[in-house]
Amino acid sequence: MIALLLIVAIVSYYGAFIPDIFGYKKYLFLLAFFAFFSILFLISAGRIKEITILKKYLGEHPKIKNLIEKIHEGGKCFHSIKSIILIFGIALLQWFLNSLSYFLIACAFSINEELNFFKSAALVFTSAFAASLPSMPGYFGNIEFAVSKIMNIWGINYETSLAYAFSVHFIGYISITVLGIFFIYRAGYSLKGIFNYHKNIKNQEG
Repeated sequence: MIALLLIVAIVSYYGAFIPDIFGYKKYLFLLAFFAFFSILFLISAGRIKEITILKKYLGEHPKIKNLIEKIHEGGKCFHSIKSIILIFGIALLQWFLNSLSYFLIACAFSINEELNFFKSAALVFTSAFAASLPSMPGYFGNIEFAVSKIMNIWGINYETSLAYAFSVHFIGYISITVLGIFFIYRAGYSLKGIFNYHKNIKNQEG
């Protein structure tokens, strides 16, 4: 998310649709502050559960304890500068490729003049934000609504913007799903086995 926010700040400035984005310094500072302490929490999550005052509470609330342990496991990747640079670099590459795919689909719709690469990158951020809100499985509805509304603001008609929003979402969803299933079976697992595993986990927790 940090990498995505950085890309949005850059493309908003150079894309000239929010030319004064760096004028919102206090908001950008708050985002940077939040990002810094989020990473700090990831790194120190393992030590938090060892605090004497919290040990008893976490012992009585195993779900919260398990959550902190999972956060700690995820935060281990931030224990070296090399890992941080690698993660950040891969994240930038991922969001860049997402932006490129949005732009290529805009070319297919012949709206690439109205929807240039910079605006395509902004729509990737819009999609990511929309997907973070409660919705039906696959985030269908949220992404289409948010992306089409932004495109309407940029002067693209309703029919084209809605068709474009559905296309980028559907293509991305199908691509990830098919690749995910392929690598699941390539790794020696099966969908049935995964469903049974999660079912057993829920039964144990219940």
